Amino acid sequence: MSNEKERKARRANAEASRQTILGNAVVAGLIGGVVFAIAQMIGAVSAGMGIGYTWQLFASVLLGAAAFEQITAGVVLVGIGVHFVMAAVFGLIWGFVASGVPKGVRDNLGSHSAAAGIYGLLIWVVAFQLVARGFYPWFLEMNQLIQAITHILFFGVPLGLYLAARLQYKEAIPIEREAPSRA
Repeated sequence: MSNEKERKARRANAEASRQTILGNAVVAGLIGGVVFAIAQMIGAVSAGMGIGYTWQLFASVLLGAAAFEQITAGVVLVGIGVHFVMAAVFGLIWGFVASGVPKGVRDNLGSHSAAAGIYGLLIWVVAFQLVARGFYPWFLEMNQLIQAITHILFFGVPLGLYLAARLQYKEAIPIEREAPSRA
């Protein structure tokens, strides 16, 4: 009977741990999204495109080429919405990946941020080299090396750093367990 209680407690702790990881991964994705958007805006301004160009690009995922006709508050709002929904989803996907990694690895800032940087590169490959080629050719007009590096350093790495730091903190707090019965 005691073994059954222990198994149930371990399953409950594992589920609580997975929920903690997934919730924090969504937040990590949003934080990575903020850092990434700032980097993209700086890049756009540096290239003489204007700060709104970043939001037009993000909005073009839903609006198509029409997002570039005129920058309006509506286009900016669509861009913000698209960008942060995608950042949260990418964070959630990373959370599922991280939840399958042993605790000592996923809580390590260096290894977690390096792995998340590779994940950022994978996002770039899928988004730019596969999806954009078929649906968003204007994404290919940008310097692809700069975009790859931006996805690694300004989305992947912040995603990994935040999630690893949160998990170090959360998993350091002991989970209360039911006291063993004295039967």
